[in-house]
Amino acid sequence: MNESQVPDSDIPVNTSPNEIKPMFDLSYHPDMRDVRGQLHNPSSMLFLLNKYHERTDSLPINSIELFHFRSEEAGYTVYNPAIVVIDDVLHLWGREELAGNKDTGGTVKLYVQSAQDGIWDHVEGSPVFANLQDPFYCGVIGGFHIMGGVEIYKIQDSADPGYRTVFYRYKELKDLIGKDGETAEPFARGPNGMKGVRLVELEPNRIGVFTRPQGKDFGGRGRIGYYEISSLYDLESSLTQYMQDKNISTLISGLFVSEEYGSEEWGGANQVTLMADGKIFVLGHIAGFLGQSRIKAYFPMTFIFDPLTHKFTDYQIISSKREYPLQSSKFKSIGIVYYPAGFAKIHNKLMLIAGLGDCAIGAQKAR
Repeated sequence: MNESQVPDSDIPVNTSPNEIKPMFDLSYHPDMRDVRGQLHNPSSMLFLLNKYHERTDSLPINSIELFHFRSEEAGYTVYNPAIVVIDDVLHLWGREELAGNKDTGGTVKLYVQSAQDGIWDHVEGSPVFANLQDPFYCGVIGGFHIMGGVEIYKIQDSADPGYRTVFYRYKELKDLIGKDGETAEPFARGPNGMKGVRLVELEPNRIGVFTRPQGKDFGGRGRIGYYEISSLYDLESSLTQYMQDKNISTLISGLFVSEEYGSEEWGGANQVTLMADGKIFVLGHIAGFLGQSRIKAYFPMTFIFDPLTHKFTDYQIISSKREYPLQSSKFKSIGIVYYPAGFAKIHNKLMLIAGLGDCAIGAQKAR
């Protein structure tokens, strides 16, 4: 990604040295055993982790600096952000909830870093999205800023909540707040049970749609798919039709190892960016279980996707446990969770910003 494409911030990241505690590397963890040759499968998480270490083990540890939020003082955590630039200033949409909260809700708020002490504050008067998680920002499409997140809703006679991707559009932030002061309604909703839908405008009247279906007959634990639409007005109906058709050819082949090969891996696109040559730079995550432990691990990855051929190149993991700063995650069932948001320039360095452990946000120098 070209550095001129990312926002800049000259405010130092407020980080406590005591919170930066690089731990053992996950790729050498005893539970990361070579299951049925996964070490030699170029689509496997283990293979990609070891390739990452071949590139970086001789380099200094690329530590992750933690961000701090004013709401932490009241017992809240903010994580899994989305990057957005407003009036040339770096802002974050962030998922906020009480620390250790097991409730199904969540709130998405807009934050900006204080010039006085470097702590991130909620932007007063900005929209607040209840029952929304894991926000994202897709840039400008069809003349509108497009953002969204994962909407959580109750299912009758079920203890488990439902979820789906929802989309909002605006030209100014105030467009996201109705006349009654309530947050505006989404302009489109994705299928029930699908997270991780991302959009990118390729040219006028041509929009790329990255999907993440899940299910035994289509998508497994979560695979990345791709198709195109001509208008934002077609988004909701096309996603509905997509899940009815369940066309296997829309899934990007070779990104994740399927369960039939002795592993259970999944992933999704987090941020997608059009490149000058018409290809798409995809920043996403690859995830799996640590051997037989059933502890989940998520790593940031990138690849370049050609929408014409449906093929990808330059597939790689871009960070690992070696740099991870947290001693624990939100729940014991979670190991390392590095959920990438995007790239930004912070005091003249290109940084990768990400959610960590379902409980924090940090930034790491991009290599």
